[in-house]
Amino acid sequence: MKPNNYMMRTNWKYSKTKAATMTTTPLRRENNTSINEFVPMIISAVIVTLVLLYIDEGYYNFSWMADIGNWIVGIIYAGIIAALQIAIYKLVLFPLRGNLRTGLSIGLGIFTALTILFFVIFG
Repeated sequence: MKPNNYMMRTNWKYSKTKAATMTTTPLRRENNTSINEFVPMIISAVIVTLVLLYIDEGYYNFSWMADIGNWIVGIIYAGIIAALQIAIYKLVLFPLRGNLRTGLSIGLGIFTALTILFFVIFG
């Protein structure tokens, strides 16, 4: 069997068929997720957390950076926001694909996290 251009450009393992009329197709990995899918969510969670720390902990200045306790709170905030964004990405928006799915998960995750944070603090 002569490989076509698609076969030559990729490094997939190919399944072999017995019938002469059937073609060879690459074996695909459908459910594997890469860390690259979550990088925009993690970056947005860190940015939102830094803004919140600037407003809440530092009272509109960067004095909060000198205290290690504020960094611990910031890591917890960023972890919660990123976890909610990833959960929305994987569990709610699974029918969507591409940048729309990523953008909606970032927006909905930040909104959900800030809403929960508001009700925990003031509720």
